[in-house]
Amino acid sequence: MKFHKGKDQSRQGQGGESGTFCASEKSMKVRHSGGEIDVRTLNVSGILKPEYLRLLLVGILGICLLIIGNALTEPRKPADLPREGGVPDFQSYETALAREVEKVVSAIAGAGRVKASVKLETGPQTHFAMNVTKSKNSQSEVTGQGEKRDTVNENETAQPVMSRSGTSGESPVLEKVTAPKVAGCVVVAEGARSPEVKENIYRAVQVLLNLPIYKIEVLPMQGGK
Repeated sequence: MKFHKGKDQSRQGQGGESGTFCASEKSMKVRHSGGEIDVRTLNVSGILKPEYLRLLLVGILGICLLIIGNALTEPRKPADLPREGGVPDFQSYETALAREVEKVVSAIAGAGRVKASVKLETGPQTHFAMNVTKSKNSQSEVTGQGEKRDTVNENETAQPVMSRSGTSGESPVLEKVTAPKVAGCVVVAEGARSPEVKENIYRAVQVLLNLPIYKIEVLPMQGGK
């Protein structure tokens, strides 16, 4: 809509109504069949008329529907997805084992405060149920020199056993989870200056983690007894 100074411009609208737009240096008015409006004096009370409110509400409703639609269709981030089979990761196992060592060793008489660190050689390994199919074919043939030759072909194929659950579809059947293999353990204890306490800590960790003695190190804590 353009306003021109000093002249009127008429426009035929829908339904046969006509309106005239008039703009000058001192006034900017819109004349239509229902009266005359000064655009410069149009305030909030004019905008909040029923016909304008309906348009405003329709616009707000459309924006809300777009926001809701995007929220419902947004895919889950990989970080939010559960780990397959519920198996903890490598670092979680190390932390859990270290906390267990601290709990056990701190209960030893004279051990005092304890800090432990456990390192793994291999993490937990998952083993899935498999359908194994074996086939064996034998064939005999006679060579040009009259020799008999037997050929045996053995084939083995394995496919995971699948199970169907409610909404997640098919998934492999988890048979077992092999515990991680510990590479070594370091224990720092307040009471490790005592030979008797130190020996008890060695034995406790050796049994707890099923480790040979040379993979365990027990050290006195700074400021310990």
